[in-house]
Amino acid sequence: MENHMSIQIPEKQAKPFRDFVALPKDKRASFVDSIYQCAPKLIPYDLVKEVADKVDIEFDDTFKYLSVLGSLYSTRLKADEPVNVFVDDICEAGKQHFIKENDDREVDWEAFKEDLTKALQMEEPLGITAKAAEVVTEYQNVYASAKIISDIRPVFHENPKEKPKAASITHNLTISYYVGNEQKNFFVALDVNDVDYLTKVLERAKLKELTLSGLLKDNSIEWLKPLEGGHER
Repeated sequence: MENHMSIQIPEKQAKPFRDFVALPKDKRASFVDSIYQCAPKLIPYDLVKEVADKVDIEFDDTFKYLSVLGSLYSTRLKADEPVNVFVDDICEAGKQHFIKENDDREVDWEAFKEDLTKALQMEEPLGITAKAAEVVTEYQNVYASAKIISDIRPVFHENPKEKPKAASITHNLTISYYVGNEQKNFFVALDVNDVDYLTKVLERAKLKELTLSGLLKDNSIEWLKPLEGGHER
């Protein structure tokens, strides 16, 4: 007898999963087709943005639905099940979940099965983006954002009523980063020499990236480049 894995809908994705399943048939099919039209991305946020621009669905909902599909894609790979078998398992778990949550919205499960099958067969862009996200976030600390506040530090005379004779300029660098899902901050004070040295280090990193991107191009390997301009993740 063939063994099927026991599937349960994760609590944090339960509501987004039901909402995606309960989308009107044409709207959900259009959503899946829009994913297929996109190129793989290094950061899931970039894929969400591109899909949201193509469909009549709010950005936050697009993010939730893609998170559900990305999670299901990764789960199927880890389970090493054929897509059709995995989709059948998901549909059965989904039906039980709707009953458990007293969700009486009408669902065309056959249509959903077709849409989910199509989505889970998309190595590009869904699969590669999901894998890339795992590669990017597998580090202990992942960069989120940075800002610098510059200020003047006066050096007062013994008599503080006198105008300061000298002053220093200090740059306070704050780097925000993620440890898992938790965001933390790192603070460090810099002087002008530190800023110059840090700038040189970053410029050198850009030159290295240019060299490595050339190697990728020469070997016909797609470079999953983040969107220009950057953003806080």
